[in-house]
Amino acid sequence: ILKEYEELVYIPISSGLSGSCSTATAMAQDDDYEGKVFVVDNGRVSTPMKQSVLDAIELLNEGCSAKEIKNRLEDAKGKMGIFVAVDDLKYLKKGGRVTPAAAALGAVLNIKPVLRTVGENFDAVDKVRGSKRAISKMLDYTEEYVNKLLENNDTSKIRIGAAGTFEKEEDANSWLEQVKERFPNIPDIYYDPLSLVVGVHTGPEAAGIGVSLILREE
Repeated sequence: ILKEYEELVYIPISSGLSGSCSTATAMAQDDDYEGKVFVVDNGRVSTPMKQSVLDAIELLNEGCSAKEIKNRLEDAKGKMGIFVAVDDLKYLKKGGRVTPAAAALGAVLNIKPVLRTVGENFDAVDKVRGSKRAISKMLDYTEEYVNKLLENNDTSKIRIGAAGTFEKEEDANSWLEQVKERFPNIPDIYYDPLSLVVGVHTGPEAAGIGVSLILREE
């Protein structure tokens, strides 16, 4: 890429979730790349990461340098949140996120975890019985987070991405409508499939929400 362009901005997923960011950061310090390759570690994955890419393009169009883009994106590191409700614990077990005993107990008791990340690891913020209650709890936690952002930001600056690994299109549409109903004052709400790097751990029929602040002016 540097044979054709002077600078490169690379936006990997959060360093708290993958080693890709640290590897790229180390490589960017090589004599051939230092001052030319800028690795962004803004703690994002999935739909908020997509928002970072859109912001980066707009910042570039505004005349920002690669270094300025990196700094602007990293300044917003703590201003995003992802919430996920998992339907089946066996995929978290396979990924080493929960123990086999916990997965077996969860299956027997129909326990569904609600996971959250604000840039580091995914942590369980709640464990409830039944998928409907898990969805309700996830919406509650998301609303708390959105209200916190609204203390210092207008609704036009907040973007919400409903996401999921639904096998049926109607289920994805239904989830999007639930999110829109919960946040009627947020103008920008859309749906994206959960990225594979997240979906491989959640399995099918998982629902998620990504909340982020828009850096660019629209």
